[in-house]
Amino acid sequence: MSKFVFVLIAFLYATSVKSADSLYIYGANGREYYPIDTSRILIKWGAEPDELGGSGFLTPYPSISTTTWITNKIENLVLHNFTGSYNYQSVVAQLRSDAHVESVNEVLVVNTDENLYLYFGNKISCRFQAGTAQTFVDSICVANHLAIESESQYVPRQYVLKRLVGATLSTRALANYLHDLPLTTWAQPDWTGNGTALGYSVSDEYFHFSQWNIKKTIGYKSTTNYGAWELTRGSAAIRVAVLDEGMEPHEDFDTSKWEPGIDFTPPNGIDYDPSPITPEPPNIIDAHGMAVLGIIAAAHNNPVIVGDEEGGTMYSSTAGMAPLTKIIPLRIIDPEGYLVVGSKVEDALYYAASTADIINCSWGMDPVPFGVQSALTYALTNGRNGKGCIVVASSGNTPMSPMRFPATNDSVIVVGAIGQNDRVLSYSEWGPTLDVLAPSMYACGKNGVTCQDSANSYYTVDRADTIGYNKKDFGNCYPSQDRSYVCTFSGTSASAPAVSGEVALLLALDPTLTRIQVSNIVRASAHKKLLWGTIQPTDSDYGQGRASAVRALSTVRRGDCNASGSINITDVNYLVAYITQGGPLPFPDKNFGDANCTGSVNIVDVTFLVAYLFNGGPPPPKPCTVFLPE
Repeated sequence: MSKFVFVLIAFLYATSVKSADSLYIYGANGREYYPIDTSRILIKWGAEPDELGGSGFLTPYPSISTTTWITNKIENLVLHNFTGSYNYQSVVAQLRSDAHVESVNEVLVVNTDENLYLYFGNKISCRFQAGTAQTFVDSICVANHLAIESESQYVPRQYVLKRLVGATLSTRALANYLHDLPLTTWAQPDWTGNGTALGYSVSDEYFHFSQWNIKKTIGYKSTTNYGAWELTRGSAAIRVAVLDEGMEPHEDFDTSKWEPGIDFTPPNGIDYDPSPITPEPPNIIDAHGMAVLGIIAAAHNNPVIVGDEEGGTMYSSTAGMAPLTKIIPLRIIDPEGYLVVGSKVEDALYYAASTADIINCSWGMDPVPFGVQSALTYALTNGRNGKGCIVVASSGNTPMSPMRFPATNDSVIVVGAIGQNDRVLSYSEWGPTLDVLAPSMYACGKNGVTCQDSANSYYTVDRADTIGYNKKDFGNCYPSQDRSYVCTFSGTSASAPAVSGEVALLLALDPTLTRIQVSNIVRASAHKKLLWGTIQPTDSDYGQGRASAVRALSTVRRGDCNASGSINITDVNYLVAYITQGGPLPFPDKNFGDANCTGSVNIVDVTFLVAYLFNGGPPPPKPCTVFLPE
């Protein structure tokens, strides 16, 4: 995840301890209790937020600040701070009896150390049991001052209900009431929250002098061996859904090969423009999604002139893991940095499940709405026509706290962060679901790392001009004239897209692989031998090791010893020359020569290939997850 802190329901930590000043919502573990933040209150007034200043509505409430409130984009609610001396319960009771107030909702504390909170709007996600009569649902709504705002197009009898003026219970309490009804499967308030977000030949300048992160993951050895890119740069038949902050046109994106994408953030629905919305200075948001997309799919071989350097022309451009892959940008973070309410995250996951092969989640959330859990399970199980979508998630950046959804799911590929020296980075979260590590870096200014440290930093795509990360990091990245790229994007947010790119390359070679097969390949193919020594899988800090795309691709191409894309007599001759005459290693990695999947390359592999090609013998097994010693 990026070092940059943006408002996002990312990596929340739920507590289940009941106290006198706590409230509960229903979660996966039953009632989950959270303390009340008595310094703030969330109110829906009978006026638009920008009209409050002259409305006089705040006059009876001297303890509610009129200058420090912020607008919360869920349903035009306003988050007010309290000031001076006040009795919290008395003010809340007064607000709830005020004719100018449509609703009042408490702010719940998730984790004060990480500054994480839950904010409830006026909407509830509710699933009734299959077969429940519509008349029953309608009667429940009428009796409790609720209206059906929308019905899920994916799950029968699942609704987003809107709390209307006149309801006597708060949104949270009303959701709990619905949850306890006999014909209800579950009900939860829609909430948002805040936290930390959680080859061939390449001429791209930044790739060659900066992108060590991509080089390590693809298995780059030299300008004559680009590792995984010698076999594929991806395929437009493979789609990666990136649930993040959206995207906009960029010189390094070939968006003609991308899906139009969907924006799930508008309060009253969705639209088909996933573009970031320019924030007001000095905020720097909406850049996270661009940086993630750059690691996955920045175009190759498109040098861009960015200025003059000492009288000569200076070029830029980066190289993404799988530039030919089709991207589906799904915007789930609003212009103020808030994650959309749970029902829209759910819709985004269902949409991704129906359109994508891979889902990248460089974020996390906890507590987890029931509907979001169900949507993830659906994607993992039913996506890709039953083969299952591959979901890749960041492990998180708070190692002293448990991992957060979706990284807590055993079926998700969970990715931590490893540095250029092959050491796990200190912020990278670990745990039983950690699968592999992929490159990232220390945020500049931390651990003695300077922003100008080219040995540590790498480049990825940024928003153009002065509205991305480079607004604040201007001058820290070389060349300083180029504001379309950033060299300070760090955290496990940068690690997950590298593995999503690896999976995209793997599926480009073999789209028949199931989710389970892909997950096993990613884990098994990871490097266990690192620069400082060898890990023992599964290591609590390192998982199965450092992700390797070229080794992953070898699992479905054993016997193709020269990266030609087919197995023929040339591969036999290539292997004979290597074994008996000191010829070159199988290309681009020695594991491609292990035709019979035994963990070694010898004359038996030659006879295996001859039997396959000329005597009706079996083909090289795939996927083969046995590897030669490193």
